[in-house]
Amino acid sequence: MPTLELTAEDAEELRFVLENYFAELRMEIERTESGAFRSKLKDRENLIKRLLDDLSR
Repeated sequence: MPTLELTAEDAEELRFVLENYFAELRMEIERTESGAFRSKLKDRENLIKRLLDDLSR
């Protein structure tokens, strides 16, 4: 599994970007009518959740 080493500042900035994208993604999921596309967006949502969880450790 690839690893990424970040400074504390970089980790905080990445967390900020992911949290903002996550909020926009949630709105996009709610607006999406296509089931297949919604499924892909939910997969992305789960990835973002995992990344944010990893960054909080």
